[in-house]
Amino acid sequence: MKNHLTVLLIAVLSFFSCSHYFTEGDYFFISRAGAEMPAWVRGNTDSGVFIIVNHGGPGGTASYLCNFYAMKELEKKYALVYWDQRCSGISQGNAAATTFTADDFVLDLDLLTDAVIANYEPSALFIYGISWGGTLGTAYLTDPVRQNKISGFIEEGGGHNMPLLMELSSELVLAYAEGRIAAGADRDYWSGAVSLLSEKPDPALWSAEDYYAYADYLLNAHPFEFTPSPYPGEYSGPDSGDIFLSPLSFAMFLNPGMLVKNFNILTLDLNPIMPAITLPVLLLWGAYDKNSPVQMAENAADRLGTAPADLRLRIIPDSGHNTAIDQPDLFLAEFTGFVEAFR
Repeated sequence: MKNHLTVLLIAVLSFFSCSHYFTEGDYFFISRAGAEMPAWVRGNTDSGVFIIVNHGGPGGTASYLCNFYAMKELEKKYALVYWDQRCSGISQGNAAATTFTADDFVLDLDLLTDAVIANYEPSALFIYGISWGGTLGTAYLTDPVRQNKISGFIEEGGGHNMPLLMELSSELVLAYAEGRIAAGADRDYWSGAVSLLSEKPDPALWSAEDYYAYADYLLNAHPFEFTPSPYPGEYSGPDSGDIFLSPLSFAMFLNPGMLVKNFNILTLDLNPIMPAITLPVLLLWGAYDKNSPVQMAENAADRLGTAPADLRLRIIPDSGHNTAIDQPDLFLAEFTGFVEAFR
């Protein structure tokens, strides 16, 4: 038995030593209010252009994003700063649930921003926010002092007004459910969705159980990848095999559940303070995004204080909530075009 354990230990250590995870680029932690949050700088640091990547969720992870074709291409031109937010991904520490607030996430992002500026002195620094990461980026930039540190903001499928997002998203899920019933597919399951969304049309009045039921219906309505990636082997996100990415990776599957139970963002509405954002902004949205419908992009464009010449709204065709996966070449063209214009 002892020999078997020795062989197993050697095999695991060999796996870690061969893995490309956390062996490329710079890897460090930022610490605040009980959270130890990893940051991973990869790509072309000589460019002087740094892009902070805010992952989705809340409770997602940035640790796997470097596997995407689009991110690999961006790393050839710029330096990307992947970080896992508090109680998300493989972040560590013992942060209290009382620190799971939008304000705390904003302060964490500001600490990371200052660390990047102090250590790399970038000639240009952008924030790229995916889904919830776009919400976080929006909240961060409404303060003029923080905004002055940033050259531009790229938001992909974000949610600056969660009551509006839930209203629009639930309408699309209801239409999807009715379509599945009409087609005779999984009638019992989708009838549950129709009952919930017809009897309780206002998400603000939902119980926690209602929300979790809705989240399941939304997931099965396929809001994410709209089409198969044109790049074979495209990584679609973390799964159970990823616990071996690093000795810390069990946290990737334990953190999100704790965060979701203690962090309710459904009432978050940043519309009143969005006019304070005046820096260049690129809004990237999937035309068929059921999670954050395209009307959210239009609403953001109307609310932002950004000058028309510095505001770009791009709806990516044949794409869901993940434009970087569904249409990577279109995504890259819009993303790099924006960065080059405002670097």
